[in-house]
Amino acid sequence: MKNALIFFYNIFLEEIEKINDNYYFTYQNSDFVIHKYTRNIDEVISIYNLNKEMLQNNIITYEIILTKENNVLFFEDNSYYLLMKLPNVKNKVITIDDILRFNYAPKNNYNLLDKSMWSVNWEKKIDYIEYQFSQMSKKYKNINEGINYYLGIWENAISYYNDNVILKQEVKFICHKRLGINTDLLEFLNPLNFVVDYKERDIGDYLKSYIINEKYTFDKLKNILNKLSHDKNDASRLITRIMFPSFYFDKYEEIIINEEDDKSILLFNTKTDNYEDFLRFIFNYYKNLGLPYLTWLFENKKED
Repeated sequence: MKNALIFFYNIFLEEIEKINDNYYFTYQNSDFVIHKYTRNIDEVISIYNLNKEMLQNNIITYEIILTKENNVLFFEDNSYYLLMKLPNVKNKVITIDDILRFNYAPKNNYNLLDKSMWSVNWEKKIDYIEYQFSQMSKKYKNINEGINYYLGIWENAISYYNDNVILKQEVKFICHKRLGINTDLLEFLNPLNFVVDYKERDIGDYLKSYIINEKYTFDKLKNILNKLSHDKNDASRLITRIMFPSFYFDKYEEIIINEEDDKSILLFNTKTDNYEDFLRFIFNYYKNLGLPYLTWLFENKKED
């Protein structure tokens, strides 16, 4: 990678550290990363333009550095990479307050990064997964034990979204492809993790991670919910996002793509009671808004 830095950036180094798929170094008193690019190649210009816009508006993030030929990416060892200057921040694990403070709304349109059409995207994805797994269910017996439950929850999320979220012109923010309770600040500020979406995307994904990792009490959850919007449409979107079992299907895709052993997915089969308890808690918390709830979820269960 030292030769690539010379060739593409005219940067000469003696030391460079590889961590996983990325390379880190210090140059002229600043820290940099050569980051492997794994997103859709069509998104790269939008990611770069959004990065420029954010920096121009004094939003703390990485700075993408162009090559000598003014390209965002370079190709090395059969993979695409890009060079970025790291922000001068003290790394830490993020909290819900970090998510709520990170509320930049892009001034320009970044359609390729816009992931806000949840129902349309989910319907396509769920159809694909149902067909895909029907062709390989005998190979992955551990997935077979729980996938129908989580497909059912996902279908509930789609129905709830279609029935209760009013589609109207609303502000969209910089959000993240994925985040959770173990996301650190440098990962949180990395432009390669950015998408454009409604704020409930990040909040919902954080809360799901909070529940699945069992680092919660209902008092703590209530304190978090008290900080959030109590607009009926925002609450409907949050409930929908929490019902989307992204944690399960992220693991599913990882297993299928990498052809891994599927035993690791069994963990999520032990989380269904926690997941349902939290959904009941959420519905009860917002009951004064008059939101409909999932009838099956409350059968034979007392309200909190």
